[in-house]
Amino acid sequence: MALATRLTLFRLAVAPVFLVVFFSGLPGRTIWAAMVFALAMATDALDGYVARRRQEVTALGRFLDPLADKVILSLAVVSLALAGFLPAWISACLVGREVVVAATAATAHRRRVL
Repeated sequence: MALATRLTLFRLAVAPVFLVVFFSGLPGRTIWAAMVFALAMATDALDGYVARRRQEVTALGRFLDPLADKVILSLAVVSLALAGFLPAWISACLVGREVVVAATAATAHRRRVL
């Protein structure tokens, strides 16, 4: 399995860690959760770079990378709303936007394939 794909899978695995840290009773939990989120976003930049640099762009990677982005972003936005840091309507708009973008991309891809 390509290194870039492993980095993307790591980002997906970090998503539940973000939730656990964010909703834990730890002192400074929001800072720790922000650091976990920043780590996930750093792997997003790194996996794209690695895939292009090593010419390891795969169909699996093209599928998983946007999925991982949407999962971690949606979890973060919904968590912020549940914790009262962000109005729920903004969270709904951001998650809705992600759904619309994913549906539009899937539809566009299907039309190109046919």
